[in-house]
Amino acid sequence: MNGGAGKSLDTSSVVRDVEGLESRAAREPAEVMLTVEAAAELMACSRPYVAMLIDNKKFGASSVSKGGRRRVSEAAVRAWINEREFAAHEPDYHTVAEANGMYDIPETAFIQANKRRP
Repeated sequence: MNGGAGKSLDTSSVVRDVEGLESRAAREPAEVMLTVEAAAELMACSRPYVAMLIDNKKFGASSVSKGGRRRVSEAAVRAWINEREFAAHEPDYHTVAEANGMYDIPETAFIQANKRRP
């Protein structure tokens, strides 16, 4: 069965490999998967919105079971939250333009200039 009659199989290397995998698995925390409800609560948004994000694959780590139950990685949810918080601190173009005086010209000046065109 092992190809050579009378040869013994050296299992010590296999046992070391398995023990190494087990100890590595014990050190690495398992990925926490959240329900739609838990993710919505953490994200402070609605359950349908989270379901839509999962369905549109907006999270890196999510899954949908055969029964339709959605799960999303807590790490992916926290990354989504961090992205939104970062984007909220960036000024939009209108705010920057207003701060730099681009809206100091009254709208009536543009309307009058447009009427003069043939």
